[in-house]
Amino acid sequence: MALRPTCLIVGLDGIDPDVTVNLMAFYAGCGYAVRVATAPAPCELLVIQRGHHVPGWSCLDARGDVHVYDYVFNGTADYHDAFPRAQRVLVISPSGLTSGRSTVPRERVVSSPHPVVTALWAPTRAQLAAPRPYPLVHIGHRKPNPAGDPWQQEIQQLAGYSACHFWGKGWTDLAGLLPHEHLHGPSSLHEAQGIYRRSHAALGVMHEFQRGRTISGRMWQAPLNGCQLYTEALPPGMTLPGVQVVERFTDLPAPPQPAQQLANAARHHWDEVTLRLADQLGLRWRAPGRASLARLYLTQVYLRHLKVAIERRQAAWRTAPLQRAQA
Repeated sequence: MALRPTCLIVGLDGIDPDVTVNLMAFYAGCGYAVRVATAPAPCELLVIQRGHHVPGWSCLDARGDVHVYDYVFNGTADYHDAFPRAQRVLVISPSGLTSGRSTVPRERVVSSPHPVVTALWAPTRAQLAAPRPYPLVHIGHRKPNPAGDPWQQEIQQLAGYSACHFWGKGWTDLAGLLPHEHLHGPSSLHEAQGIYRRSHAALGVMHEFQRGRTISGRMWQAPLNGCQLYTEALPPGMTLPGVQVVERFTDLPAPPQPAQQLANAARHHWDEVTLRLADQLGLRWRAPGRASLARLYLTQVYLRHLKVAIERRQAAWRTAPLQRAQA
């Protein structure tokens, strides 16, 4: 039996677990043996998941195809200059725009979000029908806002409303504004799926330099779990099921679809996006089997969640004596 060609997924400045897991399942479904690394190495297909190009750095040994995912929009597309011996370098961008400082030939830009392998994330019918105790949530760290971005200011203003629950770092600074039971701290990727399944609606706010140029993981995670997402912008011409662009976070319409209908529409859409992306990249996509996807979720998502949960509990044990002493 012939060995499968190797696909190396590289995150030079770290990884985004949700994107990485989708890429691993996607390229496995395209027939590759997939590995994840922090630096390029010889392989048949090199995938740059994130990390901006450092001038003068190159990977001269990359001779096959190189796929650069420019969804962070922080200069990643400059990598098309780093592989002079590559057979072909393609930049995949949600808006069809690139963030590199040099010009990418238009024929080498693929206008598409990254793949989303919905079978990894889609809840069961029973999970979608379960009660949703949270009317409104925001999952994400509080972003620095030295320039006074109005969207960041508005979501902070919304933190004073008792209806909205917040997960992420930095929101404890607003403890005087927010009811304590609505501040939940950071969540793991696994926990985020459960939060969206228990929520009617969610907020999504982006960095200003990304706004209208790319999308965030919330834009597929929330709808796949039957949760409506409200955001400030999408790339021009893009529509996503379960995602609604609003003029203000403080005046939101009611979610327009029941959870099951919303989740079905999102699943159909992202299945089509993934299949179309494979075709755009010249690949043949076939979804991996259930056992393979379950193993991938276990090793890449759930075990990470357990590690975070253990570290969280250990931190609570360390601070408990001090809290009792101060009481």
